[in-house]
Amino acid sequence: MKLPPSLDNRFETFVQALPEDYQQQAYEFKAFARSRKIRSPLQLLQLVMLYCGLDLSLRNCAGEVAQYQGYLSDTAVKKRLAACVPWVKSLLSIAIDLIHLSLRQVEITTDKEGEHLDHYVLESGDVVLIDRDYNQPRTLVPLIARGGEVVLRYNAHSMNLFEQDEAGQRIKMDWEARLQSLNRQPGCVPVCLYHGDQRVSGYVHAIALPPEKAAEARRKAKQRARKKGRTAREKTLYLSEWVLIFTSLAPEQLRTETASALYRVRWQVELVIKRMKSLLKIDELRAHKGTPLAELYLQGKLLYAAVIQKITQRRFAALKRTMDHPRQLTDWRLWHSVADEVKASIKACFPRRERFIADVIKSLCERPRKRSLQALPSDILQLIQPGQRLEVNDVLSMG
Repeated sequence: MKLPPSLDNRFETFVQALPEDYQQQAYEFKAFARSRKIRSPLQLLQLVMLYCGLDLSLRNCAGEVAQYQGYLSDTAVKKRLAACVPWVKSLLSIAIDLIHLSLRQVEITTDKEGEHLDHYVLESGDVVLIDRDYNQPRTLVPLIARGGEVVLRYNAHSMNLFEQDEAGQRIKMDWEARLQSLNRQPGCVPVCLYHGDQRVSGYVHAIALPPEKAAEARRKAKQRARKKGRTAREKTLYLSEWVLIFTSLAPEQLRTETASALYRVRWQVELVIKRMKSLLKIDELRAHKGTPLAELYLQGKLLYAAVIQKITQRRFAALKRTMDHPRQLTDWRLWHSVADEVKASIKACFPRRERFIADVIKSLCERPRKRSLQALPSDILQLIQPGQRLEVNDVLSMG
């Protein structure tokens, strides 16, 4: 769809990163039902981006629309935005692709839900690199059973693993004894993981920390125990000196040294999140928790981030940015450049029309309040009027 001539054509770049039927979906999800001050799904999307991408207040969003199409109240903006939640959610699906460092899938939940692999669409052959919060047999076992693979920072305190004796009986792993037998050398230990009647095989790669890092790990373990009013057990302190990585991949596919190096790459996920927080303020919720506007803000901000990432990928495809060979640069400055351009294009979607100046002022005005906004006393105003006998030109207040 071509934009009206008066709109900034740079916004076409933003639109090209969305599904082709994004406007039709606005009707299907009842985000756009009738044309008034917001005259099309395209303009509704631009309004969503003013609020979610540029972090404008409801009243400032109203002012932006008013300068192009006449008066709009902040209450009307709030209602239009609240209706957009299902639509914006349908446009968004995000996770981190570790080759291209791009967003692929995302699921926004309440603070009552923990991390869970069921939030993502995973298929046979997918290899998932996950941290210790995912030590959950109820999600790991079904994924591995249907052909998925995992590489997981194993926490021996939160998930039990087993070995089988000669009679085929399962025995809980004694990690302190097993690690001591490795004599601080890297090793790979075959294990079994159970959930109900399901059983899958896996391996734990064990890597001892260097002495200085081991000492720091012990110190932190003691500190955590003190905060909980306990004394750290010697077993806990010993386990803290090791990096344990559980995987369903056979050692022939993933050696211990490779598993250790691969898990360290997971830091790139943290960097992507840090980049979104720093450049896009993705962690600053600007609406009351639990309201439709709060959900829209989160979904819209992630959509904004995903589009910026997609534009960056497409525009700088020739640069060595991917993780499958030595890289020349990170995406940090590239994102910053693209984000500045996108912000300018969104603002330019509502150019100023002189005939709507009064409407802009009306849209931006404060609501009536018990205490009026302060103004100078009438006697002072008389003193500074031209032609008064006292030559008073300015009234200054110095703090």
